Amino acid sequence: MANRKKTQKKRKPSRPLPKVGSPKDDAYRLEHSRQDLVDFGLADPKRGPVNWIIVAVIVVLLGLGCLALIMFT
Repeated sequence: MANRKKTQKKRKPSRPLPKVGSPKDDAYRLEHSRQDLVDFGLADPKRGPVNWIIVAVIVVLLGLGCLALIMFT
């Protein structure tokens, strides 16, 4: 435990959040919501076609499942 401070990761300095309802708060929320989309991969232009292909495959499978359910009942 003597070397604990040496092995810990450095933390980013924290910034105070803007007051709720202020224009700075709106800008902060907009910026961070856009960053969340990029981090999630929805707004990443490199992964765009891959996401659309996955969505298309899922929709086709759901459609075939509904069609099979209707045919076999």
